[in-house]
Amino acid sequence: MYREDSGARRSLVGKIPRPFLVFICLVLVLGGRLPAMGQAGADWTPPVILYEGIASSYRTALTSDPLGGAHLVWALGDEDTYYYSRWDGAEWTLPIDILASTDNLSLGVPALVAAPDGRLHLFWASGEVMHSWAWADAANSARAWSVPESVVFPDHAVSGPLDVKQDPTGAFHLVYAASRGDVYYVRSDIEGQSWSTPIVVSQAVPDYIASAPRLDFGPEGQIHVVWNQYPNPGDPA
Repeated sequence: MYREDSGARRSLVGKIPRPFLVFICLVLVLGGRLPAMGQAGADWTPPVILYEGIASSYRTALTSDPLGGAHLVWALGDEDTYYYSRWDGAEWTLPIDILASTDNLSLGVPALVAAPDGRLHLFWASGEVMHSWAWADAANSARAWSVPESVVFPDHAVSGPLDVKQDPTGAFHLVYAASRGDVYYVRSDIEGQSWSTPIVVSQAVPDYIASAPRLDFGPEGQIHVVWNQYPNPGDPA
């Protein structure tokens, strides 16, 4: 289930035809300033190549922790491996592979949360909602990540990306779309150890597909949820 980081230390350049290489790049803001509207990007550092290989920005999760560190997880290849790198304030750590798919485990689009207690929580959809966690200061070792486990057992298989955030009280809020087209919401008040019964946010519309829900919090505690909805068969609109 786990693969150590030895494989992450070799470049794939020269082993994969160059037209198929996808470079994962990050741009950081100097001094914490964001460029003004219409302003040239002079305040941004040059892009940094973190990894050279077959990857997809669609299957990428980025979050920051309360101490100013940044954490990045992305899927390599056909969703078969998760890689991890951390910004330590000066540079990005060497990418390492932290989780690999097996006959009993598949990897979808990751969602990453940095908790105030120093943990990183990784979620993804694999028919069910899967979860693994690691202490942030040790996350650049595959052995630091917990054995993936199902935390939500939906009546209908989870389809595509999900989204999860943690509120100021420490509760997790998670939204996902089921294969039949419904959008669901669940929450956990005890660090992801147990979850509420799924609540339907939006029921499936006949001949339409719902996917890729996202959530965020309003200033007065409201929870806002958005998602894609498009004809079946069809393309997201």
